[in-house]
Amino acid sequence: MKFKGNLIITDPCYIIKKGDNDDWHKCNYGSNMEALGIKNYLTVDTEYGDWSCTTVKDDPQSQELVTKLNTMYTKFFSDYNNPDIYQTKENRADMYENYTKERELMIKDSGLVIGLFCADAGLVSVFLLDEVLKYNPRFDYHLKKSWTTTLVEDFDGEVEITHRKDGVSVVGKGNINFYTTQTGL
Repeated sequence: MKFKGNLIITDPCYIIKKGDNDDWHKCNYGSNMEALGIKNYLTVDTEYGDWSCTTVKDDPQSQELVTKLNTMYTKFFSDYNNPDIYQTKENRADMYENYTKERELMIKDSGLVIGLFCADAGLVSVFLLDEVLKYNPRFDYHLKKSWTTTLVEDFDGEVEITHRKDGVSVVGKGNINFYTTQTGL
């Protein structure tokens, strides 16, 4: 699908006006966003529920970064859920804080990451930000909850949601080439 403008990649449940369960039902739980006045969008099921993704530039070095992020996450997840390692709630909180800081530093230093997003309702969508803001002027997850929503600024090109070796992926080709890959649960 052709998109031109600021894109957001997120779970459609996040753009629904706060406290408006009727709109979530009205749009058939994210699959019919036209019911909310949003015309340019793609939405698919993640196929296995909630996950976290990283949006990276389509660059040969990106796969190496993704492998490092996944290795770091796998170790963290295993340690975090192992009571023989975490011992106390405070220790577990420290583990999470250290993992988050290390991940953020790796992402920042790489220069390859466009953003992050997650899918709490088990869906992933691509929207034009201006259409989302027209529907919900209070939407600010791309600014205040950056782990939930990737912002791809001034995109001009084609976007598709497809399968890569690691599952469902949003792929953009145009003035900015990118793809998304799962990097957490």
